[in-house]
Amino acid sequence: MVGEWYGGVTDIAPPFALTLIHPATAPGWAGMRGTAMASGGNAGTLRVQRQAGVALVRLFGEHDMATVGHLREALDEQVAMGDGVVVSLADVEFIDSSVVRVLYRGDHALREQGRRLVLHVATPSIVKRLLELSGLSARLPCTNSLDAAVRLASGAGEDAS
Repeated sequence: MVGEWYGGVTDIAPPFALTLIHPATAPGWAGMRGTAMASGGNAGTLRVQRQAGVALVRLFGEHDMATVGHLREALDEQVAMGDGVVVSLADVEFIDSSVVRVLYRGDHALREQGRRLVLHVATPSIVKRLLELSGLSARLPCTNSLDAAVRLASGAGEDAS
């Protein structure tokens, strides 16, 4: 059933496979919000802003394979502009492996330009857990501070490699 099981990440750079189960059925996660939009949860939206010469892509709600196309398009547009990019997950309630894959892809494209994708990760524990399990939080610059994320993405902060 769509929304109950999420497929593995197989076509991104890190050499691992990841299979996630719906949070409502995962041991120890009972009661946490995280129903994916494909199963009728809170539809995810995004907004792109400019801040200090950096693209700030803010995600809201729940993001999965049903909404990931909008994120992919937004990141592709910002990468084409050649500036640093911050993706804020502060208002995200849930993401799945398709979002992780697009974030890896965006960072790879920015690295080819000598830039980085920086994550603003002041997020619910279920989102942080996915970032840890996927290895994304270890491979991309992450910070709880939006100001620090903007500095890193602009190249004005500490080394983001």
